[in-house]
Amino acid sequence: MTRDRPTRSRTGRTRSEIPRILVVCGGVRTETDYLDALRRLHPGHVIVLLRSKGVDPAGCIRYAVAQSRVADTAYSEVWCVVDVDEFDLDAAARQAAEADVQLAVSNPCFELWLLLHLTDAGRNFADARDVARELRRALPGYDKTRLVFDDFVGGIDKAVERARRLEKDGAGGMPNPSSGMWRLVTRIVGEGQT
Repeated sequence: MTRDRPTRSRTGRTRSEIPRILVVCGGVRTETDYLDALRRLHPGHVIVLLRSKGVDPAGCIRYAVAQSRVADTAYSEVWCVVDVDEFDLDAAARQAAEADVQLAVSNPCFELWLLLHLTDAGRNFADARDVARELRRALPGYDKTRLVFDDFVGGIDKAVERARRLEKDGAGGMPNPSSGMWRLVTRIVGEGQT
C-alpha cells in the first residue's frame, strides 16, 4: 500500500498551509474573468475561491459573510470587489469592517482598474460610462462582456503603481478616481511579484 503525501506547491508549502482567500465580486462577469485569469497565471501563492453575486456592495458583503460561514474549511481572508458607481459605500465599509471583510473598491467602477493597466487616469470621471469611453480610447475594441486578459497582463505592475499613487493623492476614503484592486492583486500574486 502506498502512503499519501501532502501535495506541495511551487512555494514549497503543502496545500493545507497555503492561505485560502474567498473573493466575492459585486459584478457578474468582468471582475471574475480578470481574477480567474490572474489566479491561473500565479498558482500556488494563495488559493483563491471566486464567487460572483451581481449585487450592491452591502449585498455582496452579506453574501461573502454567509459563504465564509458555511465553508468546509476556513478562509484566511474574505474580500469583496465592488464599485462605487451610484452606491453610497460608507455603510458598506462599516459593515465590511465589522465582519472582517476586506474591500477592493474601484471609484467609479472596476473598468478604472483595467484602464490603469494601460495609462494614467488622473482626472475625475463622471460615471462608469465615462471610464468605459476612456478605456475604449486606450484599448480600441474593448468589450466588457468578453475580457481578454492578455490585453492587461503586461500592465499589472503599472496598474498597481498607478493605483497606489492615486490613493496617496486622494484625501482618504475612496477618491475619484481610485481603485483598491491593487491590494487584492498583490495578495494573490505576492508582493513584488506582479
